Amino acid sequence: MAKNKYRLIILSFIIIIAVLTSGCFSSNSQKESKIPFEQDSTGQYEKELVPFFSDATKSLMADDNIDNELKVLFSQPDDYEKPPPDTFYNILREYEAGNISRDEQAKLFVLAAYAPELVPEKYKGLTEGVESPQFEIQHLVDNWDNLNPEIQKAVTPFIVPISQAESYWYPKNRAESISTYLPESFRFASVAHAAENSEVFVVHSFDINGVEIKITYYEHSSWDADKKLTYNMAIRDIEDALMLGWVEFEELLGLSPTKPLLVELLPLSERLYGQAWKGKDNYRIRIAASLVNNPELISATTVHELFHIFQFEMKLSPTTADVKWLMEATATWSEHYVYDHFNTEHRFLPRFFRTLHEDRISFGNNFEYCSYMLFYYLSDYAGNNIVSDILWETARRGPGTVREYLSEKVSGMKGLYADFALNNINEFIFKRYNDSGPLPGVISGKALSKYSLKTDDEKTESISLSPGAHQHKVFLINKNNEDIKHIDIYFDNRLDDDKYLTRIGIYRRYDGTWHYEDWSAAQSIHFCRNNKEDEIDFLSIVYANANFKKEGTNNPVDGFTIKTGRCPDRLDITINAEFVYKVEDFEWTSTTTLKERIKMIDHFLFLVETSEYSFSGNGVYQGRSLLESTGRYSMSVKEVDIHNSMARIMKKLTNNSEVDPEELKKFGFTDNTPPAGMFILVPAIKEYDTLKGFTKMYLPDPIGIIEMNFPMPMDGLSQIIAVALDAKDWTGEGLRLEREIDVFTYQSPMSDWFKADFSKILTMLPDANLPGADIDISSLLESQGIPGQQFNQPGISPLGGFKEMEVIKNAMLMSHKSPGEAILKLKVYGKYIE
Repeated sequence: MAKNKYRLIILSFIIIIAVLTSGCFSSNSQKESKIPFEQDSTGQYEKELVPFFSDATKSLMADDNIDNELKVLFSQPDDYEKPPPDTFYNILREYEAGNISRDEQAKLFVLAAYAPELVPEKYKGLTEGVESPQFEIQHLVDNWDNLNPEIQKAVTPFIVPISQAESYWYPKNRAESISTYLPESFRFASVAHAAENSEVFVVHSFDINGVEIKITYYEHSSWDADKKLTYNMAIRDIEDALMLGWVEFEELLGLSPTKPLLVELLPLSERLYGQAWKGKDNYRIRIAASLVNNPELISATTVHELFHIFQFEMKLSPTTADVKWLMEATATWSEHYVYDHFNTEHRFLPRFFRTLHEDRISFGNNFEYCSYMLFYYLSDYAGNNIVSDILWETARRGPGTVREYLSEKVSGMKGLYADFALNNINEFIFKRYNDSGPLPGVISGKALSKYSLKTDDEKTESISLSPGAHQHKVFLINKNNEDIKHIDIYFDNRLDDDKYLTRIGIYRRYDGTWHYEDWSAAQSIHFCRNNKEDEIDFLSIVYANANFKKEGTNNPVDGFTIKTGRCPDRLDITINAEFVYKVEDFEWTSTTTLKERIKMIDHFLFLVETSEYSFSGNGVYQGRSLLESTGRYSMSVKEVDIHNSMARIMKKLTNNSEVDPEELKKFGFTDNTPPAGMFILVPAIKEYDTLKGFTKMYLPDPIGIIEMNFPMPMDGLSQIIAVALDAKDWTGEGLRLEREIDVFTYQSPMSDWFKADFSKILTMLPDANLPGADIDISSLLESQGIPGQQFNQPGISPLGGFKEMEVIKNAMLMSHKSPGEAILKLKVYGKYIE
């Protein structure tokens, strides 16, 4: 508002001057070099692209089950139809086919950009197209002395300064010797013209830190006072932007331009806002005259082009696509850096959000401009402003630096890029971008796949990623479809050890809360919607590739299958255990098999319904058999509950469980279950029952063989009591785990589960359930008709049989951590049944 009032005051003042004076100008005879210069441009708006919607997306858009929060994402196009071939496309295809030379292609690009009527008919497309010829001009400049004279003649008018007669923009009716410097004391002036329909060359001069700067344009005699004022104000906006940007970039990059700068305000092609290049003796900027009525856009365009001047001062040269990308992406970022409230750079967001699947370091059709978002994220959200460093590294080390730097030199880039992928959803809890308000746009196009899961559904996806690309696989699960209980995902690969790749899972629960987790290490993920924590109606799998290099991403990087199904209520399991205990000259080995059918209650309690247990073991002492034991047990319960059966598996208690938490506390349980559950290993022996079997001890004479009608369950299972489950142990089919456990160093999860500590666990288990848990040697001998006093009789060795008995006793009391080693090899397989 203040600026508008100021313009009205100046307008009134200029009208008075125009009436009272015949003009205010000074003569200027300029001499500008005719050598063509490198040119660069920016500012094209998005080309109009026709969105493509698949039948599946159309169906989703019409689905009443999709709430408003999800509607935007599921309504995004699957792709965009390519526009018809334009003139630039045809020229490029001719060059790639080898039909024209690189020099000819560069010349034709220049003509197509500035004077499309001069392009031969055979190259013209269905539309003229809008492309910058900036790097074609660079090629022409670099090879000027070797160019065909006809090519030199054709492109010269579009490169030389507008003050020279050869310039394409030199006016036919230029008023001779009526050029104007705007006075230092009064920046805004009205120019008196010598004749009607003439144009006057206007120059405004100033300096920044001793560097001469000129801003020039042509003023037409037919302009009214308001238009003249508009141009005057635009000159002021350009100057202010140059001064502000100069200070900001000097501080950021640690240098400033050392050559004079000439800025020209002139008509450019539609949607082409600015250009910058370096000359032999000066720097050049061109600003589109179409911006004079837009103070914010002309200011942002000016700092964008000024940033290129600083890049040229750093000796950056856009000789490769990677460097061109870097220069344009960071120059667009500089618009936000200097004018963070103008948001002029937002014009590139539609292109950005629909190209997340592409190689992030790509050049052409505005892609380089929209990639400013990477630097915006790193500087404003990751706190890692790498712009200065990557520009200097590239200037010093060459074009190959760009991809290497982003892949290897940015600290924590793998995690940052995964977060970048989440931010770029730009919806739900990931609508994090805020640049004077939320950023417009949402992920769309080929980076986004959408699917509605049905009952007993199965879908397989293969994931291939371009350098620096993202992929988002999105699934809708109708909460009203009660037949969908299980959602199981099986991944082809683990990605946790990959240097660049991240896989993230996102899901929304029925209560509207959003959750996301790193699934890089997972081999499978499982949801059961009977569990309150697994009640989900939206699921997305996100892939992010932090490798920007052309090599090193071996596609497909992953694949997965997602399945839905009804909820099983039982699990058949088989436990196979091999146990070895060694101490001095004694070695015990045993094998155990446990087969059970388990009923699932609330997906929290897995109670034993039927059980068959078999065990056999053999102990060898000093090369001969010392101990044999076998055991067996079977049980079944018709209506299982926590009171009449044992819990084989316990998962974390959920809020909607039918089991009373207070009831569980009576059994010594607390709510500190391992996240994926706890698997209890001891035999499911009902109260007052016991293991059936026998034990034989082969002792030296005079004791001999001792036979007992109960087993010694040295199976390893009873020694470690329980194991904590990992998420990877659960599969869509059930349960599969393998463990090798050092019994003496193992910390059972039961020590956290029971309120009592681990040393008291055995006292909580009925002695009748675990026969042989303790051995009184004297009582055992007397039960075999051998008085304990016999060891003290004359002629009987006091060690006869006693040492062997101590070995057996120590083996039975391994919970006391007897000497030696004890290893349990455990394999468990479980399969869901309905």
